[in-house]
Amino acid sequence: NSYIVVAPKTIRPSVKLQISVTILQASSDVQVQADLVADSVVRATAKKTIAAGAPNFIQLQIPDRLSWDQGAYSLRVSGSGGLTFSNESTLTVNQKCVSMFVQTDKGIYKPGQTVMMRFIAYKPTLLPYDGSIEVLITDPNRNLMAKWSDIQLRNGVASRDFPLSSEPPVGTWTVSVDGDRVSETQTFRVEKYVLPKFEVTVTPPPFIVSDDTRIEGTVTARYTHRQPVKGTLVLVFYLQTWSTWYHMHDERSKTLQMSKIDGTYAFSLDSIKIRDLQDDDYQSYDSSLPSSGQLVINASVTETLTGTTLSSQGLTNFYSHSIKLKFHESTPQFFRPGLTIVARAAMNFCHTYLNSCLLSCVLSVCADCCYNSG
Repeated sequence: NSYIVVAPKTIRPSVKLQISVTILQASSDVQVQADLVADSVVRATAKKTIAAGAPNFIQLQIPDRLSWDQGAYSLRVSGSGGLTFSNESTLTVNQKCVSMFVQTDKGIYKPGQTVMMRFIAYKPTLLPYDGSIEVLITDPNRNLMAKWSDIQLRNGVASRDFPLSSEPPVGTWTVSVDGDRVSETQTFRVEKYVLPKFEVTVTPPPFIVSDDTRIEGTVTARYTHRQPVKGTLVLVFYLQTWSTWYHMHDERSKTLQMSKIDGTYAFSLDSIKIRDLQDDDYQSYDSSLPSSGQLVINASVTETLTGTTLSSQGLTNFYSHSIKLKFHESTPQFFRPGLTIVARAAMNFCHTYLNSCLLSCVLSVCADCCYNSG
C-alpha cells in the first residue's frame, strides 16, 4: 500500500491551499483529512474520500489572519479506511494578504499644482479589500509633508488630493501606503517651470550653380508647441572646398549677418559675397562661383525672454551645371565583340523637384570604341 501527497510549501492568508493526493494501492476507498496545525492547534481542516488509482485534490481554506505568535505552521495529512497513514510537513507563511496599487494623475508637477492620488487594494481572490489604510507623503529631504491615518476603502478604492505650495522642494517626492501589513510606495517629481525649448531650422537653397547671381534661404525658430520665437539671429557663411594645391580641407568664414527674428527670417546672399569667401589666388583668375564644394550656413538664435541660444546648420552643394548626367550602375564595364551592349543613362537636375522639366528633353548618345594593345 502506498500514496503520494504534494502541496505548496508557502501559504498566504485567505488563499486556498490545494493539496494533490494520489492513492497508488489500497484495499478500498480512503478517507483523507488535511489539517493546518499551529502549536498543536488545528486552524483549518478539510476531508475527502479518494479512490485508488487516480489523482485527486483537497482544498484547504487558509484563515484570513495568520499570526506568527502561534508558532510554526504545519500541514498534516492522514488517511483511514482502505489505507492508514499520517504525515506532517512544516509550512512557511507569506503574510501578504492584500495587493496595493498607488496612482498619481501625472509623473511631474510644478509648484502650486495639486497632486491627485488614487489607492486600489484587492485580495488574492481578486475581490476588493474594504479595510483602512494609512498614507504618508514625504519630500526629497524625507520630511513628512502630509499624513492620513485612517482612510476607509470603498469597493477597494480611495482617493486623496495634495496641493503643492508655491515654493516646494524640487526633486522626487514619495507616497507611502500601509494597510493590513502591506506597504506600497509611489514617487512623483516636482520641477520648476521651464520655458518650452525651441528648435532652429536652416533651409538653404537646394543647390548653387556657378553662374547664379544670388542665393536665398530661410531660418525658422519655433517652440516645441509650434509658436514663433522672438530673438536675435546671427548668420555665418563659409565655404568648404577641397584645395588640390594644398591637399587639405579648406574652411573660410568671412560673411556675417545679424538681424531680428520673429519665427522666420528670409536671408539672401549675392554672388559677389560668395566669391569673397574664396581664397585670393582663385579670385584672381576666375570671377564665377565655385563649381564644387559646399556652402555652409550656421544660424544662431538667441531668445529675447531667457537669453537662451540654440544653433543649427544648413549645407548646399555647388555644381558647374544645373543638370547631372550619369550612366546607370547596370551599364556593362566590358565589351565583347559580336555582342550587343546595352547602356542606360540618367539625366536629372541637381535637385529632384525640378526633374519634371526634363520629360520633354532629348538625350543624344554617341559611342566611341578604343582598342588596347594586348
